[in-house]
Amino acid sequence: MDYLNYKGDKWPLRVSYYALKQYQLETGKGIETLEDEISNLEILLHFAIVAGCKAEEKEFTLKREDMEFMLDESLNDFNAILTGSFPDPQKGSSSDKKK
Repeated sequence: MDYLNYKGDKWPLRVSYYALKQYQLETGKGIETLEDEISNLEILLHFAIVAGCKAEEKEFTLKREDMEFMLDESLNDFNAILTGSFPDPQKGSSSDKKK
């Protein structure tokens, strides 16, 4: 589980199947289009935090418009989480290296 801080609170975050599916349903686009529009980050962050809260049985009390301000506080951290969630296909997975 990853976490982001917002207004002094630590929020669980999962870039999970649920988050990716909801992103796709809302935008009509796949995750590969995430960088096409900066506001797409807010959409994915929202669903990733919903997924994290569900996993930890934490009440989700944030509003959708809070995502913009959460990214203001933690954009670099969120980008690092996203990068870690999607390994670089050119580098291969760790299981590929063991062969």
